[in-house]
Amino acid sequence: MISKNEIKHVRALHRKKGRKLSGQFIVEGVKGVEEALASGWPVEKVYALEGVAVPSAHEVSQKDMQQMTALSSPSPAMAVLRIPEDQVFDPLVGVDERILILDEISDPGNLGTILRTADWFGIRKVILSENCVDVFNPKAVQSTMGSLFRVETFVLDISEGIHALKQHNPSFHVMAAVMDGDPIADLRQSLPGALIIGSEAHGIRPEIIAMATERRSIPGVAGAESLNASMAAGILMYAWTR
Repeated sequence: MISKNEIKHVRALHRKKGRKLSGQFIVEGVKGVEEALASGWPVEKVYALEGVAVPSAHEVSQKDMQQMTALSSPSPAMAVLRIPEDQVFDPLVGVDERILILDEISDPGNLGTILRTADWFGIRKVILSENCVDVFNPKAVQSTMGSLFRVETFVLDISEGIHALKQHNPSFHVMAAVMDGDPIADLRQSLPGALIIGSEAHGIRPEIIAMATERRSIPGVAGAESLNASMAAGILMYAWTR
């Protein structure tokens, strides 16, 4: 059995304020829970519906899971994890290092998809501006499909981060994804380096673009005004790592 107070506590984790106060967040879905359990991150509690084989799970009813879920349809399993302590970003990187920088991404689904794509292409460090959507937002976590546990994320003033990266690494490349930049071609020489993706509505802030050493764009034929932020990030990461 699960108490009403416990359900209320889990529901509070849907909101950033609740996550900040408790230092916890939720992961939904069997795959996400299994990834969480295998990651070594501190798991506080696991819940699962009857018949769902998840280690250390407390069985709950469909009704209770419906009350706890942050999704439109409840997942068969859910875990509550402790948010890890903030890691200090080290600006000294290897000669082949690739870093992704996200400037004011506001949609949690986009953020989660970008982290999942970064994981696919082997990019292990992602810097988020202080105005980005919370990486522990349930929809963002769900969209990462477990990649959250393999990609390091750092929330900081990205202008300070870029300055530190340039200062500590000779010939550090900073690529800004813009509409009027040079067409992407062979980006593999842009190492060590960082790729900046801007917000869905406004792109990269002008003061951040000014810090870039390269301005890159994705050539199109005609039609849509722009690409979705996560789609653009995926194309650029492919070009950068192929």
